[in-house]
Amino acid sequence: MPHCFVAGDGQLIVLDVWRPTEAFHQFFLDPPAIDILMRDAGVVDPPEIPVWQPTEGAPDTS
Repeated sequence: MPHCFVAGDGQLIVLDVWRPTEAFHQFFLDPPAIDILMRDAGVVDPPEIPVWQPTEGAPDTS
């Protein structure tokens, strides 16, 4: 899975390409282990999880 980490101004953005989108939901939203991992890492607020779709005509970089 392609991914990229971008940090700045006290924020971290992780950009992952999940195909299909449902695979992300199974990995991240269902298991409570992710919640425990994030809490132990010091994350206090729930992450914002926008789901974006590829732009029509954009090259496929997967």
